[in-house]
Amino acid sequence: MTSSLSCWPKKSRDGNRRVSSAAPETPTFPSFKTIDEFDFTLQSTLRQSLLGSYLGVDFVTEGRSLILHGKTGRGKTHLAVAIGYRAIQNGFETLFTTAAELIEDLSNASQKGHLQESLPTYTHPHVLVIDEVGYLTYGPDAANVLFHVVNDRHLRKRPMVFTTNKPLNQWGKVLHDEDLAVAILDRVLERGRLIRLDGPSGRTRHLNLEDDLLDSPEHDRISGIRTPEFPEPTSERQRSGSDGLNHR
Repeated sequence: MTSSLSCWPKKSRDGNRRVSSAAPETPTFPSFKTIDEFDFTLQSTLRQSLLGSYLGVDFVTEGRSLILHGKTGRGKTHLAVAIGYRAIQNGFETLFTTAAELIEDLSNASQKGHLQESLPTYTHPHVLVIDEVGYLTYGPDAANVLFHVVNDRHLRKRPMVFTTNKPLNQWGKVLHDEDLAVAILDRVLERGRLIRLDGPSGRTRHLNLEDDLLDSPEHDRISGIRTPEFPEPTSERQRSGSDGLNHR
């Protein structure tokens, strides 16, 4: 464990980003983000004060966990990286990986009979950040290998941070096992919490895509407003007839 800003981050043999220092010069995270750079004004309910317990030493020593849920572009990965980086500053080792990388790595190890030897990559670091749960399609044993990681870390009170674009009730479908998905979430949330991020996408808010989506026929169908996708034009004769009625 080290909190020195001058040490170089390391990469594990499986390619996942293992960080044992706070030096930002090496690409240990997908991008270098801090909590101070996050724009909380785009969020309707989330405030920095709600994340206070995840930015201190107690986050690690008490084994707290966190699930950040929201649509793409809402800042989930930004916050996950910022929390991981703050843990490094507090002197703890952090491992950042995507769900797809973790599941593929452990699935391959399991098929070769080396699962137990590969698990410490994900169970040993003080903090584990698992990004993008639900973004990609996983193999049939996804829930099984992820459960091994979560259960081990839960028993040893090692914190986990997840980001996801899927509601928790869809994790069973994502991981191909409803029962194990419930068991995973039960362990993560026993000492953790779910935070939902809303607001516009930080990447495309300048394009006003949210307004375009709200005005689309697809939104009309979803919202229950049944407007015709191709409305019939109103003829001049119909309009003049209507006007005549209005004046009677």
